[in-house]
Amino acid sequence: MKVKGEDALSLNAFIYRERGVLIGYILCSRCARRVFKIAKRSPGKQTALHTAIEKDLVNAYKKHLASMDA
Repeated sequence: MKVKGEDALSLNAFIYRERGVLIGYILCSRCARRVFKIAKRSPGKQTALHTAIEKDLVNAYKKHLASMDA
């Protein structure tokens, strides 16, 4: 992905507060462009895409933890 003519990577993270864990993820260029476009219209607000991604990542994290208990 290019930002201002330079190669860029969309690296994101959020804190899963229930467990106090920082979860990081990378967005593909298509999703990153979508987030940037939405952010221009609503700066400083979380997008629905981020909410959906974070929900999926929390569910995957819980599934991973459950598999370690087996």
